[in-house]
Amino acid sequence: MCSISAAPALVEGNPLLALPFEPSIETLGSAYWDVVEAARFPRTTLRFRNDALLEQLGLDPVAVSDADVEEAYGRFEARTPLLALRYHGYQFGTYNPFLGDGRGFLYGQLRDRQGDLQDLGAKGSGTTPWSRGGDGRLTLKGGVREIIASEALHRLGVTTSRTLSLVETGEDLWRGDEPSPHPQRGDGAPGAHPPAFRHL
Repeated sequence: MCSISAAPALVEGNPLLALPFEPSIETLGSAYWDVVEAARFPRTTLRFRNDALLEQLGLDPVAVSDADVEEAYGRFEARTPLLALRYHGYQFGTYNPFLGDGRGFLYGQLRDRQGDLQDLGAKGSGTTPWSRGGDGRLTLKGGVREIIASEALHRLGVTTSRTLSLVETGEDLWRGDEPSPHPQRGDGAPGAHPPAFRHL
């Protein structure tokens, strides 16, 4: 089993950096994840925050400033380890035993107000060993689409991942699958996933 270094000292005053994370995935051993580093972005600008999810995690949204969100989920301050998860499955019609998080990572796992274990993950937060030549980024448009789709599913009663925040990164991204010939604005989108929360 791989040893993981302890998290650095918490930054004073940011309630997001004082959340009580559990090492559930880490205890399974390094066959299930790779330790990664978050990308460093030219700037971080909060574009969306989900106060209902902050409440679900036991936080008072009034006590969480936009600067707190940018520090924790745009610059990923004071949180280790960040883990790109490994998995397997069918891709392009063929079974592949070597898949993993290619543009995101597990930020941490914690219990919500109901006692359910939740995954806090990041998307568009940098490359990982599973990026397969990609840039590890997410466009702002792509992040907005995910918010709209996941919140619609949630309101229809479908268990789904949801977005906690959307942080613009100050990067220009080129995508061949976007309907615009112009560069797209980059973002990082930490989400809460029922084991973006995922129930385990």
